[in-house]
Amino acid sequence: MIRNWGLFLIVFILSSCLSQKDLVYVRNIDINEKYIAKDLNKSKELIIGTGDQLIIMVDGADRESIRPFNYQQDVPQFIMKSEQDPSLRLMQSEQGPSIRSYLVDSNGDITFPLVGKIRVNGLTKAQITSLIDEKLKPYLKNPTITVRLENFQISVLGEVNRPGKYSTQNDRITILEALSMAGDITIYGKKRNVLVTRELNGKIEFARLDLTNPEIFNSEYYFLKQNDVIYVEPNRMRPLNSPNSLGQLTIISIATTLVSSIVLFIKK
Repeated sequence: MIRNWGLFLIVFILSSCLSQKDLVYVRNIDINEKYIAKDLNKSKELIIGTGDQLIIMVDGADRESIRPFNYQQDVPQFIMKSEQDPSLRLMQSEQGPSIRSYLVDSNGDITFPLVGKIRVNGLTKAQITSLIDEKLKPYLKNPTITVRLENFQISVLGEVNRPGKYSTQNDRITILEALSMAGDITIYGKKRNVLVTRELNGKIEFARLDLTNPEIFNSEYYFLKQNDVIYVEPNRMRPLNSPNSLGQLTIISIATTLVSSIVLFIKK
């Protein structure tokens, strides 16, 4: 009977330990195998919605003609002085140009110079570029238009080393890149059950992703959208490592050692 209890406790402790499989991303790809996703481009197109802020730059041969469409405002840029470092005393506050961003209002519109209201809600950046190009034909000849999302943000919560909200100038970011920004998943996080929540057309949708499965590259959630939230759940090791459970872990360890010693004694 004692021997059975000893074996039970040993199996319990061992089952609480993480296997190497739980720590590895994208498993089951042979070292000589080249994995190709079915359609890596399907989630690249970013859809613009209300609350987004756009940077829109207009370029052309006639610098004076494009000036009204590239409105800049001067804002003070304060440079800190240091009494300890004389080299910094010469620095003074100066005025610097700041490119204006265009907020997509609650109606899905932006207000563009000379043109007025432009409906951009639900459009991609490529579609907005074409639309503005059409609107500017009465004013400019063959302009070059660049549209960029200024406030691309994602949130990473749960079992990561640096949870928080992250902003990036690159509006094409993958879930693996987002986790990298957050310092990676801790050893207590579940890589096989990562939750992504997304607001789309006024509704919240979500998906659970297995980051150990190569099919992650085919998921429509592999490329993130603005304001996506990533949540990494804790595994069963986390409760055993919390401060409130240290006493339980110590007791289990002592009991296991004691029972193991008794089993070895009985065998002699």
